[in-house]
Amino acid sequence: MIDSNEELINFYLTVRDHLEELLADLRKHENKADYYYHIRALNPAKLDSVERASPVSLPEQDRLQRPVEGQPAGEAQRPFRAVQ
Repeated sequence: MIDSNEELINFYLTVRDHLEELLADLRKHENKADYYYHIRALNPAKLDSVERASPVSLPEQDRLQRPVEGQPAGEAQRPFRAVQ
């Protein structure tokens, strides 16, 4: 697989190789602003592959978007919006 986006590659490999663990991890996420910002503030380098892949699929969290100038790569660009 050729892609320069490490988070996207990790997400694909985690879906392929650890689907059940990823699905279990996804169940823990909450649709609350404080939780969203807590997850967004985590350092991806300190998470395992499943924990890194799980937030990629969170609604409204655009971790795959290219960083804004001056913003470190891997940080979400959008504010929280509750999903109905």
